[in-house]
Amino acid sequence: GTGAASIYDADIVSDASNADDGDEEMFVDRMTPAGKKTFGITMSVVSGVFYGLNFDPPEYVMDHVAGSPQNSLDYVFSHFLGIFLTSFTLLLVYAVAKGNRPSVFPEIIVPGAASGIMWACAQSMWFVANQDLEFVVAFPLITTGPGIVGALWGVFVFGEITGKRNFALLAVAIA
Repeated sequence: GTGAASIYDADIVSDASNADDGDEEMFVDRMTPAGKKTFGITMSVVSGVFYGLNFDPPEYVMDHVAGSPQNSLDYVFSHFLGIFLTSFTLLLVYAVAKGNRPSVFPEIIVPGAASGIMWACAQSMWFVANQDLEFVVAFPLITTGPGIVGALWGVFVFGEITGKRNFALLAVAIA
């Protein structure tokens, strides 16, 4: 080779990138079952609060600040910038907490970026849906749609749902 360092060199990528090693223990692994359940429920509630408040700042500005732009897409950049800065700050805190040796899993970087791009497109369209349909209509449509698509993938692609009873339950859930 050229003698240039590869991103897969052990000095550059943490040993935790090899998931088969199993030598890195997560803090959750040290919790009791009750502690794990409490932690999971707490994180679900926190996530739900953030998810529920996601569109409140731009909606508040559009409804209460005189002269503010009324096109919801005008707020997408600031919304995404806030998300990026928060994520970057958390990454820095994590890197400092790990002594500048964070666990890196290089095989998920490109899929993660692709997922982020798809999420950004969907989130932008959600801004449009909120503007055109109102929250009470847009929210149920947008939050249940991906679950229905996922369930249909489970039926037709992965064969996860089988049996007449399960198909009936799925049909009731979708309806």
